[in-house]
Amino acid sequence: RSGEQNQAEFWINKPGLFIYVIYTAVRDENGKFRGVLEMMQDCTHIRELEGSRTLLTWDKTDFVGNTDNNSNDKSLAQEAAEEVDEEPLTTDADGRFHIDAKTTLSNLIKQSPEVVDYLISLNPKFEKLKTPMVKVMAKV
Repeated sequence: RSGEQNQAEFWINKPGLFIYVIYTAVRDENGKFRGVLEMMQDCTHIRELEGSRTLLTWDKTDFVGNTDNNSNDKSLAQEAAEEVDEEPLTTDADGRFHIDAKTTLSNLIKQSPEVVDYLISLNPKFEKLKTPMVKVMAKV
């Protein structure tokens, strides 16, 4: 609060767990202290890495847009995506569509519903795509 420090960092290192924490002072345009922003990051998987990797490699070689899923059951994510009114993605001659900075999550799910499972395989935080919260997220 007194302005001595704008940032403080610490970590928790236990067997099988490494958490990195940063506290940042939040100040208004006049420099008056308004609060603290806390950022925590679980870095356990980083601490467990060994050796080195210098080339970018992908675990899966499938392209988004390719599908072997013939199920007619719609997921919550797919239902929410269909409620959003927007232009469909364009596809090339091979049936692949192109993703850019303007691509929305709902458009991506409309084109390729299996992308939900793929995103979850990349990061468990995407599990929210299988909850009612997807109705809010699909518009982004």
